[in-house]
Amino acid sequence: MGVRGRVSVRPRIASSGVFGAVTVAVAGPVAGLGFSRLIGHLPPVGPLSRLAAAVVLYGAGLAAVGVGYLALTGRLGDLRPVRPDAEEVRLVAAVIAVLVLAWVVAVVGLAVLGVPFAGNALTAQADGGFRISLVLLAGLSLVVIAPTEELLYRGVVQASLYDVTSRRRAVVAASVPFALAHVPTLYADTSEPSAVGLSLIAVFGLSLVFGWLHARTDDIVAPTAVHGGYNCLVFCLLYLVGV
Repeated sequence: MGVRGRVSVRPRIASSGVFGAVTVAVAGPVAGLGFSRLIGHLPPVGPLSRLAAAVVLYGAGLAAVGVGYLALTGRLGDLRPVRPDAEEVRLVAAVIAVLVLAWVVAVVGLAVLGVPFAGNALTAQADGGFRISLVLLAGLSLVVIAPTEELLYRGVVQASLYDVTSRRRAVVAASVPFALAHVPTLYADTSEPSAVGLSLIAVFGLSLVFGWLHARTDDIVAPTAVHGGYNCLVFCLLYLVGV
């Protein structure tokens, strides 16, 4: 990815930073869900087209809130094109490899132990016979899902918290709403609380990794690349193994 979003850390009023972070964390998913409702006004289309439209509309809601907040606070200019350096590229590649390997080990281990875990509402069509939807989701992860989620949760929520607490705490705090926003999609796959809870812990753990990358680089491109790359490879693996 050739566009790096540098989020400068400037002194701002503490209460403003917390208020902004909380507001954006709540407004983002609400706007995303609201935008996705517009799919009901589209002409009849196939299941894959509806899936793509729903993902794009949800992402548009997240992006609208994130960009709107940056514009209102005069920080929109903090997102500017910068060429990524070799060290960052190597870091991104290494983290993606570790996360995908951890996912494979976890899935195989849980299957062997017979421990249930929740999937994702986005994969429901694959479960219903539309396996090609996994390929579609792999592409959407790179161009819609990861960029919009990282813009909101790392570029706005986490960056706003840098002014009021340590970066380590900001990473954890921003990961809470990120994980909670995934609860509806987890429950859409299963209503088993233990399965949802286990998957929620995994999502929270992934968010900590994305947040750590942002805190380390002051850059939303690194977590976006890892987030998108990880999601893309997982969807591709699910397709290849015949899920």
